[in-house]
Amino acid sequence: MSAPATDPAALEAELDAVEAAFGSASLADVAARLTALLPALDRLPVLRGRVLCDLGVIAHADGQVDGAYELLEAALAADPECLEAIENLADLVATRGDLRRGDPRHALGLRRQATRLMPERADLWVALGNGALACSESPLAHEAAAAARQRDAGVEGLAALEEQLRHLPAPAAPLDQPGKVLIAVEFFHPSSGGCERLAEDAAVALRDLGWDVEIVTRALPERRGPAHRGLRVHEIVEGREMHDLAVAIGAAQPDALLAFADPRAWPIVCSLSLPHPRPRIVVVPCVNGDGDTWLRSHPLILRHYAGTIAGAGAVGHSSNHGFDARLCADLGLPQAYVPNAVVAAEPDPGAPAKAGLDPGAPFLLVVGNHWPEKDHLGLLAQLARHDDDLPLVQVGTPAPDFPEVSAQICEAATRDPRVRLFGRATREEVAGLMQAASALLLPSRVEATPLVILEAMSHRLPWIATPGCGAVHEHAGGIIVPLDELLPTARELLADEPRRRALGEAGHDHWAACYSWEHIAPRYDALLRGARELLPLVAPSGQALAAA
Repeated sequence: MSAPATDPAALEAELDAVEAAFGSASLADVAARLTALLPALDRLPVLRGRVLCDLGVIAHADGQVDGAYELLEAALAADPECLEAIENLADLVATRGDLRRGDPRHALGLRRQATRLMPERADLWVALGNGALACSESPLAHEAAAAARQRDAGVEGLAALEEQLRHLPAPAAPLDQPGKVLIAVEFFHPSSGGCERLAEDAAVALRDLGWDVEIVTRALPERRGPAHRGLRVHEIVEGREMHDLAVAIGAAQPDALLAFADPRAWPIVCSLSLPHPRPRIVVVPCVNGDGDTWLRSHPLILRHYAGTIAGAGAVGHSSNHGFDARLCADLGLPQAYVPNAVVAAEPDPGAPAKAGLDPGAPFLLVVGNHWPEKDHLGLLAQLARHDDDLPLVQVGTPAPDFPEVSAQICEAATRDPRVRLFGRATREEVAGLMQAASALLLPSRVEATPLVILEAMSHRLPWIATPGCGAVHEHAGGIIVPLDELLPTARELLADEPRRRALGEAGHDHWAACYSWEHIAPRYDALLRGARELLPLVAPSGQALAAA
């Protein structure tokens, strides 16, 4: 056998020739020729994916099911958009009986990916519809059948799919007016944090639009009473999430369920595991760099997630180009941009004095609970290397799972008289500190779409964040620099008052145009009523976003 060519065009021509021999040569001979090509394809992922896919098909035809599975997975690792590998792997997964690899959600995720890559093919939509039925996702099956009919009413298998769907209820009609919504979130008042505040503000904003809103969240021993701000609170006990969520839905009888959470957390996972008939489910996954890396590093989990989230009535993403938006696009989900929003709280003018600050004195502000990823310790280590007397106020409470981090923060603060630990703060106190501060610092190692940046923008406070802070690059009014440049940049900004004020005004204008609930609540209202996609939401013309 001659050595394979090295020129990409020649290699592709040789691969075409090998594939043309499928019908005439023995499978063993074709497999040997394909295997001989592999060493030359390390830097040609598309061709490598084709070869591995072909080898997977041969292995399956030869009865080597496990080998076929491994080869098709390898093909997708080389070229995630190898459509033939996606189709073959989906068929293989759908027909396997073992729990390890015969996951119908995994197959459904692959079917969804296939329709994203080639939406004009009606047969792919039929396959998606059948996959949705296998997962008891009848609304998605109806949607897939409609897409197939739109493209080719005579495509094979469509009539059989539609016959099955004839006996299943059609998706609920869109609501012509606000109904009742249950908001699911991991933690809620009296817990404090970005997701808690987002859920609370969304609940109040939707109530103002006419929705009847209730909350379902994790039980907390410090919670006093079954309501907060007139919102009934249903509690979930750890270890009983699925059962307790079903009980809450039975008690609330909502038209829709809105879930805010990490994609791996119960508000999303359990909501999308509810059997049909069920309320319309709108999920807004909070995806930071760690979560995105974890999902993409585990192809089986990612495809199971893709199959699970495909059953949502709508999937929102809170950034335009961040991890959540990219994940939605890669999974072929309709675009539903619902950015975070904040209320500009009334400032408490006494907050700076509570922090032990002199009236009118400049200071830097950090707002965030003591989770490791917030990297308060990294910032305090940087502060220890600077010898000026500029105070730094840190607002936040211990993270339930990491008491040792909070202890280390307290110890570091004790050694540095410039550091003022404010602890838990009301919205009004945070607003008072933001109104008086010179700049907000966000030293986090990872973030998704940090709410505190929007709060700073609403109070005309310029912000300085690290590159790991998720979608901050989409916002005006701030500067993005590495952790070791955070403090020097803050000092430069304090010495340039015109620039500091200009950043504050730019941030405020951007918040007022795009990130107030006046603009965002109607977008949630549309998704909860039945929309799957939304019109673009863009910054004002000429708006300057964060500078790195």
